[in-house]
This record gives sequence, structure tokens and C-alpha cells, in this order.
Amino acid sequence: MTWTRETGGVFGGGSSFSAIYHTDFDVFDPKLVPNLETDLRIAALGIARADHAVTLPIQFSGIASWIEDALKADEPKAPGASFADAHAALAKFTAEAMRVERARARIRSATQAGPVNLWLMRTRKDLLPWMTGRGAGGVRTTAYANQVQTLASARASAEHRDRSATLTAIERMLGPGARGRVRRSTTSGCTRTRPATGARCSSNVRN
Repeated sequence: MTWTRETGGVFGGGSSFSAIYHTDFDVFDPKLVPNLETDLRIAALGIARADHAVTLPIQFSGIASWIEDALKADEPKAPGASFADAHAALAKFTAEAMRVERARARIRSATQAGPVNLWLMRTRKDLLPWMTGRGAGGVRTTAYANQVQTLASARASAEHRDRSATLTAIERMLGPGARGRVRRSTTSGCTRTRPATGARCSSNVRN
């Protein structure tokens, strides 16, 4: 879903329904979601496909490919972490996915398909929550790998005494809405020292 930017900071050009979840924009306004009609048509095609298929078009091999691509992208972000167990689990999952799809290809009747369809739906429902990250924004490892990468960037910037780059990395790690809080808490490079000595402004980190 793509939102228009005319609503300013509430949406900020993001791509999530959460921007209007239980807000004053609960009432539908078509100008805010110009691509909604196209999205609904695509969703309707998926529903029609599932309704007319003998066996449901749930392909676990596609999920395996999605995870494989995510791991390839995540691994370089966290060079100190071992992904060996994740790759081993993915290999087993891929093998089982192919076995299920070979068995599904042999189904020819609705009677045969009934229990298989129930199993496919139940397995997908139980499986995906363990694989997707918070907010269903990607594979679960991605959010952690991004945090590790951003933290490493913040640390490197701090070691080079680059205040601006350090704050930018910290804000990125903390997420939307953090910019003002982080900037206010580090105004003019001031740092809080021991309570007995009060505040001391440090110039060790350059702007």
C-alpha cells in the first residue's frame, strides 16, 4: 500500500496501514490511498485462484526461496554471527517443501485434496509467525541483522568522533519518531557525567 504525502508527518510517505490504525483517519478517504483499487483487484485474483484450485496454491518452496534470499542479504550485515544453523534448517525445510509439492501434484480429485488443503493452511498458519519479523516486514533474522549493522555503524562513527553520523545511526536503530528525542538529548554535544559533578559539555565528537 502506498500512501500520499499530503497528510504530512502522520504518514511521511510510509508503506504501512499502521499509519492510520485507530486514528482520526479511521474514516476511509480514497485520496489517501490512490492505489487501493489496484491492490484490491490483485487480492481478488488471488482469492479466485484459491477458490478454483483443486489444491490450494500454497508453495512452501517459494517461502524457502524467500528465506534463502533474506539470509544472503542478512549474513554480511552481521559478520560476527554464525548462520550455520539457519542454513541447515533451511536446507531441511526446502527438502520437505519439495516432497510436499511432489505429493500434491499427484492429487486429482476434491476428495483427495480436502485433507491436504486443510494441512497446507494449518501448516502455513503455524509456520509463518516463526519466520516473519515484527510487523511481518520480512524474515525474522532481517530486523536483528539490520540492528547489528546499524549499531556497528554508530560505534564506528563514535570512534571517529563524528557526532552527526553517530546520531543518524542511533536514530535509524531506534526507529521512526526517534530523531527529535535523540537530538534533544544530545544538544550541543553535552553529555551527562556523574551526578556529583553535574553536566559537562564535551567537544570530543565533532558535528
